[in-house]
Parts: sequence; structure tokens; C-alpha cells
Amino acid sequence: MTSPGLARVHRWVALGLGPVVVAMGLTGAALVFREELTALFTPAVKVAGSPVAPGQYARILAAAERLEPAARSMDIVPPQRPDRAAQVVVHAAGTEHYLFVDPHDGTVVADGERQWLPFATLYELHRRLMLGAPGEYAVGMAGFALAFLGLSGLVMWWPRKLKQAFRVRWDGNRLAVSYDLHRCAGAAFALLLVLNAIIGITMTFDEASVALVNRVLGRSSPLPPPASSNAVDSRKPLDEIVAAADRALPGGCVVRIMLRDGNAPVVVRKRMPADNDTHGANRIYLDAASATVVGMSPLTAQPPGNAMFEWTYPLHTGTLVGGAYRVLLVFAGCVPLLSLVTGLIVWRSKAGRRAPAKRGAGIRPGTAASTSRGIP
Repeated sequence: MTSPGLARVHRWVALGLGPVVVAMGLTGAALVFREELTALFTPAVKVAGSPVAPGQYARILAAAERLEPAARSMDIVPPQRPDRAAQVVVHAAGTEHYLFVDPHDGTVVADGERQWLPFATLYELHRRLMLGAPGEYAVGMAGFALAFLGLSGLVMWWPRKLKQAFRVRWDGNRLAVSYDLHRCAGAAFALLLVLNAIIGITMTFDEASVALVNRVLGRSSPLPPPASSNAVDSRKPLDEIVAAADRALPGGCVVRIMLRDGNAPVVVRKRMPADNDTHGANRIYLDAASATVVGMSPLTAQPPGNAMFEWTYPLHTGTLVGGAYRVLLVFAGCVPLLSLVTGLIVWRSKAGRRAPAKRGAGIRPGTAASTSRGIP
């Protein structure tokens, strides 16, 4: 069931934004196994597996501040296993500086400004095309394009006979094989690609998405509480601050510590045993100078718009379902490339066939050219 108008819009959206969609798909496919493959491509992140002595957060922070003494904003991601380095992300002017620090002694074992960190590059490409804030809007537009291409392609694929739904004429010519692969691969992965596109859009425009969901459901988005001190210039030892967060919300593990400039609280994010694999949906806000809790936002008390990422993020990365689903996501991430290549082959083949027909249509009967071409 193909509408000429829908097919035309489908084609031009693919031609216009297809390369960005392909980049999102391929980088997303690689990031599905980011945790497992980082140690393979950056072996320096593998450290001694011995227990970590108290004071690890202070050592990690001191190492980051030695390299970035002017840093005003950073995230610390503690390792989830003792033989891995902690990750530090220093934010500055729309760019990120990635570091890996051994929590045992505070040694910087990998530095994104001195060596290539493959998965940090892939993440920045996937998140914002390494273009800063404008790149985020481009990624958001690519998400809308992918959702449209998936849905419109599904409409155009819808078969009259079910037995022909996934037929590929492998014995046909290049055009026939390309056309069938384009239809069948797109249809097979359309719903999964659309789902991931929608989740990606909500994560790209996270503040607007949270506000929209909460407003639709009649809930308000809570504001983070203010603090009375600057988390960068005046603070207690970071381990003391994290210990206060653990006392306020016992159990689970710390998965991210966020330090921001201004009178913003230190945010300690925790994942509880029953939570999904996220960056920590439970937030504890602490005043840095006194290491006192100024606010808490446990997952169970959050409005739906804020809590939705507890499910959508691990669904997007594949950790919610398991290994087989993650492998499926890898294949899905390669489908936009296959679709773009096969779509270009079909488009160029049809365009090449139309050109002689148009030239022939413009020749008047009875001329020498028309006679030589067999046109009556």
C-alpha cells in the first residue's frame, strides 16, 4: 500500500537526514556493549582488584582537579567492580573532558585529551555529533526523522498477501534484491527503531519531556533544593558528603556524584537493589560546606515524568531485557545503514530509467531521432 506522496516525503527525509540517522544507529549499536568493550579498547581502565581503602572519592576528585584546576562542573562515576577505574567527566563550555582514575591511589590511567578513548568519542557522537548544544538539536531531529521513516516505511510495506511480506528475491538482479532487502529489513525492525527513536528524543529533550509528561498527568516537576555554599569552592571532604548521602538513603550503591558551580547542592545518585540499571534515579542533595542533606528525591516519590527514565533508559540501552535483546539492538542499529544504501540503489536505478523516457517523450514524431530510436 504505497501513496506516491508518502513515498516522496519518505525518500526526501531519508536523503536529507539519512546520514545522521545512520550515524546514530551505528554509534548506538556500538554503545550497547560499552561497559564490556571499554576494557578491551582502553585496557588502562583495568586496575588492581584489591579492596579500595577509604578516601577514594577524595583521591578521584583530587586527581581530576590536578588536571583541570579551573573546572567548575564535573561528574564522578564510581566503578561498579573493584578492578575498574572510576570515570570523571569534566564539563566546560559545551565540551566534556573524560578521565579514568584508579580509586586505589588516585592515578589518572586514561585521559581523553592525551589519548583516544573510543567509547567516549562514540558517546559524544551519539549524543550530540561532537558539536556541542547545536548537535543535540541535530540528534533530536534525526530521532524525529527515524520515527517518521519507520512508521511511513511500515505503511508502505504493508503487504496485500502475508506470504510475500518478507520475501527476498535473492536470485534477482541488484535492483530486485536491494528493493526487497529495503522493505523486509525496514519492516522487521521498524517498531524497535521507532521505539528507540522516541526514547532518544525524550532523553535529548529531557527537561521538556519531563515537564510535558507531568503536565499531561497533572503533576508538577520538583525543583532541586538550593544550597548555602558553592560545591566547587567550599566543601567538606567528598567522602564525608557521600557518607551523609548513604546515611540518608541506606543500601544500594552510588553510581554518580554531580558537582556544579554556584550555590547548587552536591547531587549523589544511587541505585537501589530493586532498581533498573540506570545512572541512579534516587537523588540526594547535600550542602557541600556542611555535608548536610538539603533534600531527597527517591524514585518511589518522583512524579511520572521524572521516574519514566527508570524504565526507558535501560530499555534504550538494552540492559532492561538482557543479552539477547542487546544483540537485537546491535542489528537494529545497522538497519539504517542497510536501508540508506539499498534505498539509494533503488532510487538511482529508477531515476536512471526515467531519464531516457523523459528524453524520448520530448522528441517529435517523424524526426530522424525518433525514427532511429524506433519511436513511431
